[in-house]
Amino acid sequence: MTNKHQRQQAIRAMRGKLWSPGRPSTARREDRVRFWEAITRGLSSEDAAAEAGVSSAVGTRWFREAGGMPSLALAPVSGRYLSLAEREEIAILNVQKLGVREIARRIGRSPSTISRELRRNASTRSNELSYRAMTAQWHAERRASRPKVCKLAADDQLRDYVQDRLAGTIARPDGELVPGPEVRFIGRRHGRRADRRWAKSWSPEQISNRLRVDFPDDESMRISHEAIYQALYIQGRGALKRELVACLRTGRALRVPRARTRGRGKKLVTPEIMISERPAEAADRAVPGHWEGDLILGLESSAIGTRVERTTRFTLLLHLPRMAGHGVELSVKNGPALAGHGAEAVRDAVAEVITGLPEQLRRSLTWDQGAEMAQHVQLHVDTGLDIYFCEPQSPWQRGTNENTNGLLRQYFPKGTDLSRHSRGAMARPRASAGLARSRRARHRRAPDCSTSQVVAAGVRLLYVTEDVPTRDRVHGDGSSMIPYEVLRHLPPDVEVDLLTYRGSAEVPREVSDRCRTVLTLPRRPRNSAVLRSVVSRHSIGAWERRSREASAVVRRMSVAADATLLHGPHVAGLAHTVEGPLVLQVVDPWSRRVGMEAGLVHGPRARYRRLKAAGARLLEAQLPKHARLLTVGRHDAVGWGDLLGRPVRAIPNGVDMGEPVSRVHAPGHHPTVCFVGSLGYGPNIVSAQRLVGEVAPRVWARLPSTRFVLAGRQPDPSVLALAGERVVVLADVPSVLDVFAQSDVACFPDQDGLGIRNSVTEALAAGLPVVATPEAAREQPSHPLLRIVAEVDDLVALVLELLANPPAPPHTAPVMRTWKDVALDYLEECSAAVTAHRSPGAP
Repeated sequence: MTNKHQRQQAIRAMRGKLWSPGRPSTARREDRVRFWEAITRGLSSEDAAAEAGVSSAVGTRWFREAGGMPSLALAPVSGRYLSLAEREEIAILNVQKLGVREIARRIGRSPSTISRELRRNASTRSNELSYRAMTAQWHAERRASRPKVCKLAADDQLRDYVQDRLAGTIARPDGELVPGPEVRFIGRRHGRRADRRWAKSWSPEQISNRLRVDFPDDESMRISHEAIYQALYIQGRGALKRELVACLRTGRALRVPRARTRGRGKKLVTPEIMISERPAEAADRAVPGHWEGDLILGLESSAIGTRVERTTRFTLLLHLPRMAGHGVELSVKNGPALAGHGAEAVRDAVAEVITGLPEQLRRSLTWDQGAEMAQHVQLHVDTGLDIYFCEPQSPWQRGTNENTNGLLRQYFPKGTDLSRHSRGAMARPRASAGLARSRRARHRRAPDCSTSQVVAAGVRLLYVTEDVPTRDRVHGDGSSMIPYEVLRHLPPDVEVDLLTYRGSAEVPREVSDRCRTVLTLPRRPRNSAVLRSVVSRHSIGAWERRSREASAVVRRMSVAADATLLHGPHVAGLAHTVEGPLVLQVVDPWSRRVGMEAGLVHGPRARYRRLKAAGARLLEAQLPKHARLLTVGRHDAVGWGDLLGRPVRAIPNGVDMGEPVSRVHAPGHHPTVCFVGSLGYGPNIVSAQRLVGEVAPRVWARLPSTRFVLAGRQPDPSVLALAGERVVVLADVPSVLDVFAQSDVACFPDQDGLGIRNSVTEALAAGLPVVATPEAAREQPSHPLLRIVAEVDDLVALVLELLANPPAPPHTAPVMRTWKDVALDYLEECSAAVTAHRSPGAP
């Protein structure tokens, strides 16, 4: 005879200690499967609950806790596992005192399966092992759920990173954190819709892509955008704050099944104008002029029309103001829509915008089957624009427009009155996270696209450069090459006034002929600039260009210009003298560049370099708030933007080199490895020393006849000291094409990634195989001639492989960014500055 305590010990010894999971649920897996199958068919939570045989409150709770996504697989359970019917049979046979083998024989299962089932899934509430079918089924489903801890819940650093950017936490220039919008989550389908305090909240996709840039060597700091969405939507994850759903562009707190949005299409289209009849040239984006359009709706039936060009992603917004009598007069059946986005209003708005475009940009327009396009026939007659319609409930057929509308929702959120935005405020906003765009939002332009005429028709630009714009590599560098190429490729209808400073080179004829006015200012004496630099901690180059005469000229010329573009950090001090819209471009962010140089300099000059870095940071904090900031590298733009707490756009350099060079070597040619860059720049000096000191000896051990060529302007004495029998140093090379034509491989062992960006791009454009470190090629798109490795041993192995087996040139050269693209991007920023200056209330 055993007592209660002894029975408890026997039970625990047999099946282990079991925590109490609470009362068994009355709903089985089959009920949940029926519920989610009804949801996928488009039923509401209440109707789906009724079909599954549970109460509406239970169905609503299931939907909310799962974030609108099925919490279990809807496929039938494999016959490998016991079903509820089999467990009921086991319970009946067990009550009849039949043995394990007899039960197994009758239901066709293994005796070990029956024994394990009676032991693991038995009920123990009465301190006795009693087998009940429903309890056993509940135990089995609970054990099969396999709960897994969310990655965001387990990693505090990753969770804080994601939450800060979702919440739009930004910092003032003094470092003080400014919290994002505070919205209380109330468990509804949408969070509280209201104006955002600012448009700084990052999307999950931006956060996911940004992690690879901020933590390139930390694999633990990786998460997909889908995992972030699920952490927000699913209550059981317990990782992110639910109120952060209000920071999403949609403001949606739950996933919405696609079937719920299906409805009957509008009867306003015919088969001959469906998207299947659209020309093939619109589908492959080869020819500009094909548009996609839609409406974004706001509070009280307010709306803004959007139109996106498929080839260039150029976006136009349609102003749809409310009609007289809205909110006062009763609407008349079949009368005009007083909200402002009826068929006639949309027709007139589209016609007004489309007639202002060049004829080659007016080919077709694709819209959804909304009632606002009921006047499409008249629109075609008025403008000659071919109109096509998507299939019902098929937004992916207008994917470019849908993606653009998602970005615009950050600036025109749902639940706000969109009619308050004026016609002048209808300028194209941009994502401002300082992030490289995803593949769906790449900015592509066709060579024959004249979007600049639309972006900035008749803009008069004041262009201030710190050095004479020239392509001459003997006298110029990045601060002179970029203005030279931009001025050459600006559209002819843009008037340019050039203000520059005297130097060792003259203003080229092609630049002076392009500009309306060219004015060259003298520099302050060198000794005076050095003295002022030491006292004020600003750079010597800035003091050479900062004078009363320069400030007066900039102020006078900026008044007559529509926009002013200051190019280079040394002329940034003139920003406060500019009257009107301002765009400021620096090649590299000052704090990062000067701070890096301070780390490379040792001895008495180290303190001086640190003072320069402090002066650069001081100047950054004094930049005008209305200035639009530009830089070259995407990584630098993000770092600079985080430092200043304001958006910085990256406009990478372009190439304009024509066909790949021909490398036909004469007999007796030695294998040649080249390195091209400014040899007086700190990071390039270190890279050249690393190439000759670490890579070259290992290559010579296999190929003793290999030559190494270091080519660049103004070589440092430490670089000249590397010259030898098998190392050639070429100073002030007029054209890098000559170096590429005589080389077999280009090698860039750069460890900073700041001073070699242009050389890698030019080598690839010339058709030369390139071996580079991740830092040197960090912003390069994939290319068949580019090899990226990090270790010196891998660099040597790839160089030897390419020297022994030169790769064949690609059949089709990858599309590379041209200087025309760069010029159009600069012009677009100037136009955006003009629009923002004229409409200060614009988002």
